[in-house]
Amino acid sequence: RHTHARMSEQKISDEEYFAQGVLDTNLEGLKKVYKGKVRDVYEVDEKTSLFVVTDRISSYDRVMKTPVPGKGKILNQLSEFWFNFLEEKTGIKNHMITADVDKMPEAVRKHKKILNGRCMLVRKLKMIPIEAVCRAYIT
Repeated sequence: RHTHARMSEQKISDEEYFAQGVLDTNLEGLKKVYKGKVRDVYEVDEKTSLFVVTDRISSYDRVMKTPVPGKGKILNQLSEFWFNFLEEKTGIKNHMITADVDKMPEAVRKHKKILNGRCMLVRKLKMIPIEAVCRAYIT
């Protein structure tokens, strides 16, 4: 039986909730515009969005029912590293504004407890539809 609650419907302590993994987000005051396999996207204003990386697991085109607690934070921090590294080494700009919740608008900062380490404030840009998938196999 899966007992993973949404943050807004929480009936357990914060520590218990986060130990179970973040499957879904519902950030009061922000409009959720997209729910992907792993990320939730919120509109912050006309020029910026908030990417929130959950602990959902996707395999091929399926989303599994059981999360991996902390996975979203690791994935977000890997993305942050590569965006910063590639911009620094190549000068190529990207959509990331900041991954530091304290530097985000108040509407985002008020959700710091759930967002810290697992979100990114980004510029709204026209997407280039390219996907790259890397898979590793245990043998």
